Amino acid sequence: MSNHHCLATALTLALGMMTVSAGAMADGPYIGVRGGPSQLRDMSYNTNTGRVDTRYDSGRSFSVMAGAASFYENGFRARVELEAGRQSGEVSGSGRSGDTRAAFGLINVYGDRQIGDGVDFVFGGGVGLGDVEFDDHRSGLLAPRLDDRDRSVGYQANAGLAFALSERVSLELGYRFQSWENLEVTTRDGRPNELSVSSHNLLLGLRLGI
Repeated sequence: MSNHHCLATALTLALGMMTVSAGAMADGPYIGVRGGPSQLRDMSYNTNTGRVDTRYDSGRSFSVMAGAASFYENGFRARVELEAGRQSGEVSGSGRSGDTRAAFGLINVYGDRQIGDGVDFVFGGGVGLGDVEFDDHRSGLLAPRLDDRDRSVGYQANAGLAFALSERVSLELGYRFQSWENLEVTTRDGRPNELSVSSHNLLLGLRLGI
C-alpha cells in the first residue's frame, strides 16, 4: 500500500471515529501500538572516490508502548510513556540500492488537551537510543559500499489527535519528526562518516487502558 493510500485510510478512520467519540479518556496505566508510513530524509556520505547522495523511497515504522496518564485538570493532562519499535527506509534512484533500518527505544512525555467530546489534541516528544543499520548501500557497480551500523542517541517530536472509542480505548493519529544523531560509520573503502538519519512519520495508533 502506498503512503498516499495509508494517509487516506488513516484520515478516513479518524474522521469516522469523531462521530462516535464520547466522554473523557481514562487516567492510569495503558498499553498500545502505533505505526504507519515513514519517509527518511535524503542524506549524503563520503567515500575515497567521491560523495554519494542517497534518496529514500517509502518506508515504515511500527512500535509498542506502555505508559501512564494523569487525571484531567481544567481539560489538560500529562502522560509518560516507554516506546520500543523499528523503522526502515529503502534507497531509490538509478544505480542505487540499499536499506536503512533502526531499532529504537524512547522515553516520551505528552500533553493531552481536550478540544471536544472525547477528542484530545496531543503534543509532546521524547529521547532515546537507536541501533541504526545501513545495509548494503550501493551507488553503481564499482563504487564503494556503505554497509555498517552504529548506536546513537536520538529524539522525536510530534502532534496529533486522539479519539475516545470508549473510556478505556482510544485511537490516535499524528505526525512525528524523528532523528538519530552523530552516527559514526565507515564505508567499505575505509572512509569514516558521521551521519544523522531523520524522518517524517504519519502514525496511527491504538491505546488500551489497563
